[in-house]
Amino acid sequence: MSDLEKPKRGESPSENPQARLIGALVLIALGVLFFLSEFDVLDLSGNWWAIFILAPGVYLLWRAYQTYSETGVLAGQAASQVGGGAVLLAIGLIFLLDLDWGRFWPLILIGVGVAALLGAGHGRE
Repeated sequence: MSDLEKPKRGESPSENPQARLIGALVLIALGVLFFLSEFDVLDLSGNWWAIFILAPGVYLLWRAYQTYSETGVLAGQAASQVGGGAVLLAIGLIFLLDLDWGRFWPLILIGVGVAALLGAGHGRE
């Protein structure tokens, strides 16, 4: 990735050309899926909407990995991203796979606890 494509620290996604491109492609893909569903070419019944919970969770975990790769420390911002990503991922999977919420909700507590452990003793960056 060239220096022009790399997001600068503190740069918002709207200022990053790569993030704008990915966002545009995601919107186009969603539009195509919903269009095909309207004409009964594709069946979108079920809990497909849970993908909208999963996607930000996966993104946060990816950002945590990138932050960890840059800093070499899994604390502060990276720990918050891991915690948030894990919680969203757990919620999204529970709904997407139509699992029994009553049995799997403790995964949310585990995700928050892991994030708290990772951030313990470290100040925010």
